[in-house]
Amino acid sequence: MSAACFSEKLHFFNKIGIFWDGPSYHMIWRTVFMRQRATWQKFKTFGSFCLIMLLLPYIVTVFVHGKDFEALGNKDKVFINVRKPKAGSSLAQMESISDTVEANSEENRAGIWNGLSDQEKETQIVQVPWEEYFVGIMGREVPVNAEMEFLKAQAVLLRTKLYQELDAQEPAATQPADAPENTGQQPADAPENIGQQPADAPGNTTQQPADAQGNTGQQPADAQENTGQQPADTPASGPSEKKVLDEEYLTREELEKKAGSSEVESYYNNLLQAMRDTENQVLLYQDDYAFLPFHQSSNGTTRSAQEVMGTDAYPYLAVRECPLDKDADDEMLITSFDYKDVQAKCRSFLVAVAEDQANKTYQFSDFEIISHDSAGYVQEMRIGETVCTGDQFRDAMSLASSAFSIKDTNGKLQVTTTGKGHGLGLSQWTAQQMAKSGKNYEEILQFFFEGTTLTDGGPVKEKIE
Repeated sequence: MSAACFSEKLHFFNKIGIFWDGPSYHMIWRTVFMRQRATWQKFKTFGSFCLIMLLLPYIVTVFVHGKDFEALGNKDKVFINVRKPKAGSSLAQMESISDTVEANSEENRAGIWNGLSDQEKETQIVQVPWEEYFVGIMGREVPVNAEMEFLKAQAVLLRTKLYQELDAQEPAATQPADAPENTGQQPADAPENIGQQPADAPGNTTQQPADAQGNTGQQPADAQENTGQQPADTPASGPSEKKVLDEEYLTREELEKKAGSSEVESYYNNLLQAMRDTENQVLLYQDDYAFLPFHQSSNGTTRSAQEVMGTDAYPYLAVRECPLDKDADDEMLITSFDYKDVQAKCRSFLVAVAEDQANKTYQFSDFEIISHDSAGYVQEMRIGETVCTGDQFRDAMSLASSAFSIKDTNGKLQVTTTGKGHGLGLSQWTAQQMAKSGKNYEEILQFFFEGTTLTDGGPVKEKIE
C-alpha cells in the first residue's frame, strides 16, 4: 500500500472518530431516545384505555349485583326451585327433629303443622343447582363408603321419585297457603310409617345391640329408611307459578360434617359420578313411574307390598331373600320400655275403654303378637283390647323394624327388633354386598324391582319448564 493511500484512509477514520466522539453523538441519541419514550407512552395509554373498556361491563355488573356476579358462572346450569322453611321458624325446627319414623308419620306431622301459627309456617323458595340438589339428597340417603354400582342404583331411585313429583305438578300450583302439601309419590294406601329418613341418621346411644343387657332407650341406633316418596304433609307457602320440590338435602358444608374434611371431596365426586353415569334414567312399570321404596336392612327377607299395603298394584315389590342382611351393622336391637310409657305412646290408636280401665297400667299379659306376614314381620298384635298392626306399634314406639318379638324383663316390656326399616323394596345392605361382588346397578335394580323397565326419562330441564 502506498503512503498516499494509507494517509487517505487514516484521514477517513479520523473523521469517523471525530463524529462518534464529538458532541453531535449525544444530541442525536438523545433525540432518538425522547422519540421512543413518547411513542411508548402513547402505546401504554392506548393499551390502558382498551383494557378499561374491556372490563367496564364486568365492573358495572359487580357494582350493581354484588354477589350475584357469581351467577354468571352458572348460566349453563339447570336450577330447581326448592321450598325451605325460613331460618329460625318453628317449621325449620320441626324439620330438624323430623328424622324419625314417628315424627314423619302423617298424623304427627299434620298435628304439628296445625299447631303452628301463620308466621311459624313461613317458607321460602330458593333456586338450587340441580346437580347440587340431587347430590345433597343422595348424601342424606347413602353411607360415605358406598360402592359405585350401589350409588348408581340409588340415583335411579331418586331420579324416578323426583321426576314423578315434577310431572305431577301443574305449571301453577293451587295448594292453599294454610294447608299441608303432599307432592310425593307415596301411594294413598301406603302405611303411615313408610316415612323418609336419612340413610345414616344418628340414633339414640341408649339403644343396645341384642347381646347387651336390658336398655331403657327407645330410639333405634341407626333407624333409617326411605320409601322413595315425598314425606307427607310438607307445609306449603302458597300458590306458585313454578314447579317446586320439598325434599330435604345436605349442603356442601353438611356433607363435609358427615364425611369429614378428608373424605368429603371423594364422597361428593362419587355421588356426582353416580348421578351423571345414570343421567336421565328412571324406572317405569307399565309406562308409569314405579313406586320404589328402600330401607337400610331387612330381617333377612324383604316384604310383599300386597301383604303390607293390601293391594296388588305393585307386583314388583315381592318377597326377596336377603340372607346377607343378617350381617348388617346393629341388625338386632333390644329396647326396654315401661308399660305406662307404651300405653301413653300408643294412646292415639288404642280403643276407648272405661275410665277405670284407662287408668290401669298395662302388664305383659296385655300384649300379644297375633300374626306375622310371609317375611316374618309382625302383621297384627293386641294391646289391651286393641288389635293393631305391627307397623303401627313400630311407628308409635320408634322401633327400628316391625320384625320384632316381645317378652317381660324385670317388669318392663322388652322388644327385640331385627333389621332396620319397613322392609319394602330395596335393602341397602344387600345392594351394597351385591355391588361388592361385581353386580352392576341394573342387576341390583332388577333383583329388587323385577318387572320394571329402566328407561330414559328425558332431561330434567324439560320437567321444570
